[in-house]
Amino acid sequence: MTNFKFAPIALIITLLTAQTSFALYTPQQALSDATSEPLIYMGKFIPSSSESGLYPECVFKNSKIIVISSYCVKKNVPAGRLFLLPADASQGNLRLYAETAANKDISVATHSEYEKDFFYSAAMVPKKPHDFNMTFEQIRLWSEGETIDQQSGYCVTANSQSANANSTSCKNVAGDTETWAKASFSFLTNSDPNFVHLLRQIKTQVP
Repeated sequence: MTNFKFAPIALIITLLTAQTSFALYTPQQALSDATSEPLIYMGKFIPSSSESGLYPECVFKNSKIIVISSYCVKKNVPAGRLFLLPADASQGNLRLYAETAANKDISVATHSEYEKDFFYSAAMVPKKPHDFNMTFEQIRLWSEGETIDQQSGYCVTANSQSANANSTSCKNVAGDTETWAKASFSFLTNSDPNFVHLLRQIKTQVP
């Protein structure tokens, strides 16, 4: 089994918000959008600079959301990472990450089997918001750029112990960061079947 260099992080949620954002995209909204109607497979690529290393990333889309899935392979992988881009780009972009505690395949793991040492959620302002009408190639380039952007600009934070929306980095975010942080905190501390359901659905669609 691959030793993931980002262990022991278990569940990372990163909200990449647009500067004009108001209703920030919550994990609950994203998972509802992704599971409410079928996802259409758009393609697969190997990222040049990514935490997932040589694992391919797959792109899926329905009328509500673009889903970029890392570790996009059929074999068992104890980690999962998703970029979730809503049709309404003013809501920002959401990043979800989970890792299991016992190297169990993430698509069949339960909430209690996630790595418990560190649950983390962070929001940041990207250089530019996404365009929901992007082509597959444009999505690939956007994904590459956001991976680099994640190194700085974090704004709202939440973990399994608390939700904090008071970061000074939030000064350029017009959205309701406090509500987003509370929603993320709720997601981090409670089991959401849509998360594993989405990972399982994606795995069945991997070519």
